[in-house]
Amino acid sequence: MNYYKVELSKDYTTKLIEMIGEWCSGHKIAKELGISRTAIWKAIAKLKEMGYKVETRKGKGYKLLKKPEISVYEVALALKGSDLIDKIYYYKEIDSTNEVAKRKGASNILVFAERQSAGKGRLGRRWFSDYGGLYFSIALKPGLSIDDVPKITLTTGLAVCDALNELGLKARIKWPNDVLIGKKKVCGILCEIVGEVESPLVIVGIGVNVKNEIPDELKDKAISIKEFKDVSLLDVFCNIIKNFSSNYKMLIGGEWKVIRKKWIEKSDTIGKEVVVSVGGKKYSGKATGIDEDGGLILNGKTRVYSGECFYVA
Repeated sequence: MNYYKVELSKDYTTKLIEMIGEWCSGHKIAKELGISRTAIWKAIAKLKEMGYKVETRKGKGYKLLKKPEISVYEVALALKGSDLIDKIYYYKEIDSTNEVAKRKGASNILVFAERQSAGKGRLGRRWFSDYGGLYFSIALKPGLSIDDVPKITLTTGLAVCDALNELGLKARIKWPNDVLIGKKKVCGILCEIVGEVESPLVIVGIGVNVKNEIPDELKDKAISIKEFKDVSLLDVFCNIIKNFSSNYKMLIGGEWKVIRKKWIEKSDTIGKEVVVSVGGKKYSGKATGIDEDGGLILNGKTRVYSGECFYVA
């Protein structure tokens, strides 16, 4: 099956997974979850189909022996208690998680794909998204003005950077939307706006190279986490979600100054000579800071609010 949907408030399978971490009888599962023995059997069969290994023994019930590295229910468990996400749409393969999120047109959803056939980067560029990487989009209605939406990109970059550093990786942020390890890109972020200007739906797309192979033509610019450390997709996802939730709430709660300060501390761009290309125009100089609106400050005075940033060797 290519597609799974989980509505977090109504889902009982994640609770079932937790219960069968140790031997658990069908009677106890049925009683605690309020479902029939037939529903339990169907849920176990579905888990097995998704790569879970569950032992069934007469008189003892069920016990989970092995989980897949990633699945819709592992994603759901990572979101347990979250007030940002109501529904998960999980695909083995899809064109683009951002495009699916836009087609859904709803807020508080997460679209996850194991592979994207038409992943997108900034300026319509292709984001190579083969199996082994982490690709997901979060759709939210932040209640911010349209001018403040770019702050979400910076907030997301900080969340990913902190998440990777917590896993022992030395990540830094390149303005406006890349996360680097060393001099190479390990994560791209694409925020898109849908709907009315007064109350836009913001799609936050995140793509992280974890275990996927980097195409030969991109190896001088991009890198996978596997080159540094063996980490699971789920661990990376859990850390990103934890940090994103925390930072996003800070942003919505009016603590942009705190996020901005942290972003500057993790910046790979500030202090470097750069060229920023914006709609045919180019701005060059030394990156000296980030202003109150998230714009890159060049030479202490020029402010650039969007564009493609290149380092000058």
